Amino acid sequence: MRALWALLRGLVQLHSNYSLNEADIKESLKHFTSYDKIFILKDIVDFWRYHPYVIKSTGGTLDLRPKNKADYMENEISRSRFESRREKLNIEIAHHHENDKVESCGSNRLAPEKFINKDEIITFHSCREYFFLDNTGHKVLGVAFNEWIRAFTVLKIMSNEHLKNRILEDLITLQNLCLVVCKEDLKRQFINYGINKNSVSKIIERLVFSPGDTDLFDTPLLNVTDDQLLIVPSIMANMDVSKGFDV
Repeated sequence: MRALWALLRGLVQLHSNYSLNEADIKESLKHFTSYDKIFILKDIVDFWRYHPYVIKSTGGTLDLRPKNKADYMENEISRSRFESRREKLNIEIAHHHENDKVESCGSNRLAPEKFINKDEIITFHSCREYFFLDNTGHKVLGVAFNEWIRAFTVLKIMSNEHLKNRILEDLITLQNLCLVVCKEDLKRQFINYGINKNSVSKIIERLVFSPGDTDLFDTPLLNVTDDQLLIVPSIMANMDVSKGFDV
């Protein structure tokens, strides 16, 4: 939506009851094409940055070719094997850890001692394998690894609840379309779920979208007002945390 896009880019500061009209929705469709182009350009830059490639522009057409085709094939095969291994690992984790203790009633004990749902089980073990972590004491930006996992899991739970109960009326607003939460309420939620109160502000600050960020996978929280945050529930609820864990 144009309103959300403007909010993401920091062009305007919108209130959560901002209403969306037909023109907003039609305009938002253009962003799908724009974002596709951005991803293509990012792929081109990554190819050029990490591999020996030759890039030529001829008659308005961009030609991207590897200097050494054999090296290119080896890199692509390695990447494909890594992704296949990763998917296989997630399946294995879901099976082998199905008996891990889950406390759905707001456990304040963190993984691996307790998990609040099966999604956290998979996320926890998948991230440990993905980042080669052999303990839960590892910290990122001064926050324990399992606290980051718990924070993402809580946000996913909140988003799923919002999607389940959401009723879209004729007048579509950011308030009924997205999840709008008070910062203090979110802090209390995190603390109730076992995150240290000294870590809560660090987590929220890092997960808030800023003009230098590119998407909502690394930074899923948007400032609406000084005391309100907005979450796009359809993105957050389906997030693969191990892929978006770029804190």
